[in-house]
Amino acid sequence: MNERSAVLFGAVIGAAAGGLAGYLFLTERGRALRGDLEPALNDVLRNIWALRDTVERARSAASEGWRAISEAAGEGAGWSRAEQRAPF
Repeated sequence: MNERSAVLFGAVIGAAAGGLAGYLFLTERGRALRGDLEPALNDVLRNIWALRDTVERARSAASEGWRAISEAAGEGAGWSRAEQRAPF
């Protein structure tokens, strides 16, 4: 993409964003739409945070499991802890 196309693309995207912002903030229908979307967006954000917490707990459990396996394998096979690497 050359510089002229990039500038034109940026101008079109900027105009579209400005038009959308004007509609949402300056018209009655836009205000009503924002009022309808707000609870849905809050639900989406709440679900994203719950997913993040779940992933973090799963990562912690996987790391703890890897540590336990590494310790058990290290003691049974005579490996040193320095040779074990956790993938998480």
